[in-house]
Amino acid sequence: MAAKGRSNGKASLPEGWKWSTLGECCEFLDGKRVPVKSDDRQKMAGDIPYYGASGIIDWVNDFIFDEPLLLLAEDGENINSRQLPVAFRVNGKCWVNNHAHVLRVSTNAVSEYLEAYLNSIDLMGYSTGTAQPKLNRDTCDKLPVPVPPVPVQKTIARVLGGVDDAIAATRAVIEQTRKLKTALLQDLLTNGLPGRHTSFHDDPKAGRYPTDWNMVSLDDLVLADRPICYGILMPGRGCPGGIPVVKVKDIFNGQIRTGNLLLTTPELDEEYRRSRLQSGDLLITIRGTTGRVAVVPDSLANANITQDTARVSVEDEYVRDFLYICLQGSYLQRQIANHTIGQAVKGINIGEVRKLQVPLPDAEELKSIVELINSVDLKVRTERLLLSQLLETKSALSQRLLTGQISVTGDCHG
Repeated sequence: MAAKGRSNGKASLPEGWKWSTLGECCEFLDGKRVPVKSDDRQKMAGDIPYYGASGIIDWVNDFIFDEPLLLLAEDGENINSRQLPVAFRVNGKCWVNNHAHVLRVSTNAVSEYLEAYLNSIDLMGYSTGTAQPKLNRDTCDKLPVPVPPVPVQKTIARVLGGVDDAIAATRAVIEQTRKLKTALLQDLLTNGLPGRHTSFHDDPKAGRYPTDWNMVSLDDLVLADRPICYGILMPGRGCPGGIPVVKVKDIFNGQIRTGNLLLTTPELDEEYRRSRLQSGDLLITIRGTTGRVAVVPDSLANANITQDTARVSVEDEYVRDFLYICLQGSYLQRQIANHTIGQAVKGINIGEVRKLQVPLPDAEELKSIVELINSVDLKVRTERLLLSQLLETKSALSQRLLTGQISVTGDCHG
């Protein structure tokens, strides 16, 4: 239990802790900024790491830091996305662009502790602007920081660092498993099961597949009473309590993100009842960004789609799963790309979607391929669940450690 603390107009802190500011804990370093083209950045930096806001590479400092420093995002998606670190330490040389504050930590603070604290609070409340949130220098300078004794800072940083190590290891497993899936997918869809095939077709436009696989059109695989179709042309801007509508932006990494779906009117949904979804339907994006694929979850049964997405309904579960796998592979993705037309807004006509060619193995091989890929997907899902649990654990632990709700002392490890 945390020791009884005192309040100075802020939250109460344990004995021995004090409220300070980021400006008192750190020195803000400034460097002359010089413009650098993105193509020249890597040539100039060589093997030296580079820090900058995502997708923004306009400027860099004209000097290289060669001491341990703390970097704090000044603007961009790092601030408003909790998926990205707001602050992190650099323990060697790096280039830094003008979208980051560079901090040299003073002797009364530990950089690992400050890094953990800055990543634990919601900095959006301290930012200015809406379209592009920004942490200006004056605001950062006055940012309140609870400062325990240095040995306690080291202990807190060490505990949270252990959780960070587990998070990093889990992310690495996810990334390696995803790479394994990509390689396995390509090999299975190109060569079939190992040792089973000796003869192959080489399609100059789409790629290679075993000769004894049966080539069928996508239209041949769907239910007769649920043909391939697109959805609502103009779903509106929202209707409280209405029918969920899946847009292209909602389909990402093979899944449908359900957290912020547009809701359309029941009347529009009824007008486009032909494109209503059922659990297990496949969706293919056909306009704007083409070729994204997802499976409709149980929670979106009776939802709808827009004109930018095609619905594909397949009855057999293994054929559906194989088709989902195929649609992520190069053979079908190349076909989609080859039939995508347009300049300002690119798209593939629904007629061309229906004619997409699918190389289909026999039932036994198809089932084996599906089970192999599904086992890898299960590994990814398991690791993602573990990652989510670790992130929740770190969030809860950070909140209690960094406010003194959990009492810790310095030790010989610090």
